[in-house]
Amino acid sequence: MTDGDTDVLKLLRSNIENNIKIKDDSISCQQLLWGKEHATTFLSQQTEERKFDIILGSDLIYVNSVIKLLFETVRILLRDRKDCKFIMAHCSRRKGNEVDLSTVFDVADKLGFDKEILLEDSEDISIFAFIFKDRST
Repeated sequence: MTDGDTDVLKLLRSNIENNIKIKDDSISCQQLLWGKEHATTFLSQQTEERKFDIILGSDLIYVNSVIKLLFETVRILLRDRKDCKFIMAHCSRRKGNEVDLSTVFDVADKLGFDKEILLEDSEDISIFAFIFKDRST
């Protein structure tokens, strides 16, 4: 688990301690700031410097200015294979959210991702899967 906010990290770590009965070192909670440089540093600091098959994210973006940073980060951390995905849940109706999903899709496309809509409902909640574009064509 990751977050950029140190206060949120404290809460996440407390939740892990309070809800996991047996100490499990496979669960970690680390700070991750977005952008190419931060993601590269984050990856190099892992005990096993390996990329991820699945990245799950929810409640991630509220302003357009961070969309590119998010997808730069995912691009560095996600393995470049068709079976590897970034799954993102998004709620458009959240107070203070100024993000237009077409901007999200445009940035993802420019950074080499195809999108798949997994869920769209009438409450403005959506779930998307982003995968690297097929480079064989």
